Amino acid sequence: MNGSLSRFRLLLSLSCMLLVLNACSTLTAPPAEPMPAKPAIIPSAPPNSVPTKPAPPKPAPNESLAKKSKQRTLTVTATAYTSHRGQTDSTPDIAAWGDRLKPGMKCIAVSRDLIKLGLKHNTPVRIKGLPGVYLVKDKLNKRYAKRIDIYHGKDIKAARRWGKKKVQIEWGHHILEAESEKTAPEKDA
Repeated sequence: MNGSLSRFRLLLSLSCMLLVLNACSTLTAPPAEPMPAKPAIIPSAPPNSVPTKPAPPKPAPNESLAKKSKQRTLTVTATAYTSHRGQTDSTPDIAAWGDRLKPGMKCIAVSRDLIKLGLKHNTPVRIKGLPGVYLVKDKLNKRYAKRIDIYHGKDIKAARRWGKKKVQIEWGHHILEAESEKTAPEKDA
């Protein structure tokens, strides 16, 4: 029991480190380019001309990333599933996008309507009331709508205890930024 628990903790910490590294690598700004020299003589505006507004400044790379990944929340029905043939298909450890599922992974399956809302492959999701960040790794059958399925490895009892609940989810890449800020070591002054 202790061996499997320590392996689970090791896998969990490695997964968190990979998420942080991935988030940090996408957030690094390109090196600053030197500004071109301004001409010494600026021609004056012709009389009776309408002054023009200066162009708005371009956002920093991190600001544009935050604007692209809008914060989104939604209340959905959440059920649970495991890697057993009776709950999936003949390849219970392989998810819809080809990911190999392993017990201990924080991942979910989403209904097709949620994919259209932006919950695509590997989208980070926070489920209110549950710790950590889950990744979208699987799809539900077409008959379901506004629904997620939380992966419980091979633990059928835990999946049954979860049952069926209404939960609020939040998704977007801003979640990884927030998680990386939580886990970043504080710098000494």
